[in-house]
Amino acid sequence: MLPDVGGGAGQPGRERPAPPHGGDVYAAAARWGLDPDRVLDFSANLNPFGPPPGVVEAVRAALGRIRLYPEPHSATLAAALAEREGVPAPAVVVGAGATELIRLAALLARGGVAVAPSPTFGEYPRAVEAAGGTWVSVPLDPDRGFRPDVAALGGAARAARARLFFLCNPNNPTGVLLPAGEVLELAGVLAAQDCLLVVDESFVDLTPDPPAASVLAEAPRRPGLVVIRSLTKFYALPGLRLGYAVAAPALAGALRRLQDPWSVGALAQVAGRQALAEEAYAARTRAWVAEEPARLYRELAAIPGLRPLPPAANFILVDGSSTGLAAWELQERLGPLGILIRDCRSFGLPAGYFRVAVRTREDNARLLAALRRALGEGV
Repeated sequence: MLPDVGGGAGQPGRERPAPPHGGDVYAAAARWGLDPDRVLDFSANLNPFGPPPGVVEAVRAALGRIRLYPEPHSATLAAALAEREGVPAPAVVVGAGATELIRLAALLARGGVAVAPSPTFGEYPRAVEAAGGTWVSVPLDPDRGFRPDVAALGGAARAARARLFFLCNPNNPTGVLLPAGEVLELAGVLAAQDCLLVVDESFVDLTPDPPAASVLAEAPRRPGLVVIRSLTKFYALPGLRLGYAVAAPALAGALRRLQDPWSVGALAQVAGRQALAEEAYAARTRAWVAEEPARLYRELAAIPGLRPLPPAANFILVDGSSTGLAAWELQERLGPLGILIRDCRSFGLPAGYFRVAVRTREDNARLLAALRRALGEGV
């Protein structure tokens, strides 16, 4: 079981700010008197190379399309995604980010019980509650590195009589990747219980071997499985909100019927189509993913008081409880140095946990230097 999140590291009597959902570069810059361009946001798990230049140019060239309604259900982009993934076009649903697709999935089990391991992405319980459902968490054991146990997950779903199960893989914020074989084993267990499995693979493209890590190819053949992907993480396009889901055609059709036909804007559709053609950008990103997360993990582990979890993707969960500082207190020291980290209390984790994105080698060096300075002054 997780420790009591009401306590943890931190000094008694100090004001404890509410855990944020992510960094706000402009607010941080104003608070600490910094140039926003000099603030490094390690709280956002995005491709550090920024949007592909070809995508920016394509969006700029398409600005005139804002006078027109977008193509309903992003049919052209859905077809392009289907071709890339090797699945039937009717199996693909394009959405305004993974978040919209999560909310549509929650509506499939409107009013029912939904289950997920914890800690995990906070949008799942919000989506379930908005759909009138009941949320049940299955705590993950920190002594096992927060690694899920398939039998325990299936048993928890059975006990709760769940209709819906969310699995973030790789999991945010822990960075743990459940092998594809175990995910499919869980899918089989849940299908026998008439429970839909929604696998959120928003970060799978930012793992060293996405095809081996993903179960997307299986989704069109399994009526109890939905796989959700994000295009905004890999291509650094969070302001445009773009993602897609893959499911058996009948299930994908049910999702589309719940969706506003124009939920994805025209410019986001243009960006998505161009992003799929950015092969040089993708190759550069894959080369970075193959080296930099492991390197940053080793450097973090060498800092006294920090216990990072081995990362499967482009972010690292760190237990900093041994420093004697809560994450928000560490942020107070890092802020004037132009560094933002992710306080993980909003994930239900103890106060000493924080998450950092993996950025470029230069940016990561700046993070490490700032952490050493902040902790050297305080311990």
